[in-house]
Amino acid sequence: MEIRSFDVDRASEAELVGYHHLVVASAAVDAPEVLPLSYDTVLGDLRHPHVAFGPTRHWAAWGTDGLVGFARVGFPGAENTHVAMVEITVLPQQRRRGIGTELLQTVQPALRADGRTLLQGWAVVKGGAGDHWAAALGFECVHTGVRQRLVFAETDQSLWEVDPPPGYRLARWVSEAPEELVASYAHAKGAIRDMPAWAVGYQIPDWTAERMRAEEVATRERGIERRVVVAVCEATGAVVGITEVMLYPHRADQALQGDTAVLAAHRGYGLGRCLKAAMARWLVADKPQLKWVNTSSAVSNSHMLRVNRQIGYHIVRTTIVVEHAIADLESAGGTLPSASG
Repeated sequence: MEIRSFDVDRASEAELVGYHHLVVASAAVDAPEVLPLSYDTVLGDLRHPHVAFGPTRHWAAWGTDGLVGFARVGFPGAENTHVAMVEITVLPQQRRRGIGTELLQTVQPALRADGRTLLQGWAVVKGGAGDHWAAALGFECVHTGVRQRLVFAETDQSLWEVDPPPGYRLARWVSEAPEELVASYAHAKGAIRDMPAWAVGYQIPDWTAERMRAEEVATRERGIERRVVVAVCEATGAVVGITEVMLYPHRADQALQGDTAVLAAHRGYGLGRCLKAAMARWLVADKPQLKWVNTSSAVSNSHMLRVNRQIGYHIVRTTIVVEHAIADLESAGGTLPSASG
């Protein structure tokens, strides 16, 4: 087996086809409820990872029959320059041969060179091969969540007819917040820090109007459409609740839920349900090609899970976030046990 860096913009067609095969074969075992992913979708995900990842680098493991394993590493910025976000995928029939472990060893020099001290894996399927492999390597589970999906064609859309409570009105926009709302929008977005069971080493950004504007520009430059619905307190004119979705250019049939948050002083009035219901109505009316929205919530966030159920979401699977101090991984001289990877 040979491991070498992988540049998606310079890869050959055969190498990209091999990567597509790897992802589809792994998903069939690890997340069988996922529909077969097209070549364009898989390559789009590689070129346009979740915004939290930051810049990414890739490594591929090659065997005699082609690509057998892949590592994608994200290097977040700002508060999270200590974090490296790692996804390692191994062909199901090639697992338990140490490929994933060797990939993990291979990426560590790049992490050290960039000053990263904490390794994280997100959206690991609970009880799956990745969970067992990470546990064998000493990773700690720091967060448990559920992935939920709202399938428009299977949902009673009358569930979305939810009026704002007295004293509040809704506003919405695409990509750029109105100038008069951007500061309070950023402040309300920060309420996501109250999310239950957030023990993850990844730090939630400290949102300001200036930082929000920079994020809007960066999102647009990546071809991602951010749609936002907010609740405005009529007495103050300030945003007190928000929900966001991201529409990625290579996934025309689905949306990815971003933050949903309500300031503590305005909770208990049904604003979360109202906001998410309004978003669903907007998406169905404005984006007929969309089929569903995917979201994730902490298992302990009973309020958000209830809100999602009320508007038609169903649970797809349970996932975990795992993390490990990079120095501790290296303390054994770089020798790691082989597990399901």
